[in-house]
Amino acid sequence: MTRPLLTRIEEGYLKLFRIAIIVVLTLVLVATVAVGVQGALKTMARPQPIEPARTAPAPAVSVEEFLKEFDKQPSAEAAPQSAPQDAAPTKPDTTLDDKVSAQIARLYGYFDGYQRACRISDDARVDQRTFEAGFNRRVMRGLLEELGDPYFASQDGFEKVLLAHPRVIEICIKRQGRAQVFWNSMNWHLEQWRAKIKEGEEFEAAELERVEAETAAEAARVVAEKAEGQAQLMVAAGLFAVFISLALLLIFAKIESNLRGVRVIERSPAEE
Repeated sequence: MTRPLLTRIEEGYLKLFRIAIIVVLTLVLVATVAVGVQGALKTMARPQPIEPARTAPAPAVSVEEFLKEFDKQPSAEAAPQSAPQDAAPTKPDTTLDDKVSAQIARLYGYFDGYQRACRISDDARVDQRTFEAGFNRRVMRGLLEELGDPYFASQDGFEKVLLAHPRVIEICIKRQGRAQVFWNSMNWHLEQWRAKIKEGEEFEAAELERVEAETAAEAARVVAEKAEGQAQLMVAAGLFAVFISLALLLIFAKIESNLRGVRVIERSPAEE
């Protein structure tokens, strides 16, 4: 006997319902795994390494920069470099004194070569004793204590190149030996050296601030990512609960389908 139309419709809807549940179950399962894995990974977040603070480059004073400024200046002689205002007398230190004496002697060698290249007459040249007397050794020693050996090394290299530079010799000859470049260059080099040191200190301070800021930002990112990961794990747990609920519905639908099959089998002998 043909089953009633209503029964066939019910069974058709039941099949569609089972198919829909299976599709939704699959989507929920995929979403649960994806969200759970992503959340687990985020809860294990670690701070990324921060680029270490860079050190400032070693100070370097350019001869060409001095020449650009010196070309624009009149030939007036600049005053020799002065000691810091708060400089206090110190105990004699033969090591520092020897370094100062050696530095002045080297500078005179460059200066004497400069005088000869400028074609200054013998009687107009500055001799070594007069040259050395023009230095305040206490000032030189104070600069050595303040700025260290790198300053003397830079001063030595700077004057060596400058006093042999073709442009400097040309200016000296043009001004008939009255270019007065030496003390101008000494004072300019000192100002530039101190400016470079200050720039280096500012650079390193900025680098420390950058590292601290990036470290704090990275720590905040990790905290936020872990919090987000924990939230995603809770969402995954909720999705899993939905998955279980839908699975139960699928089981009930399957049971309903099987019960209908049993009732059909039970009715068949009687109908015969």
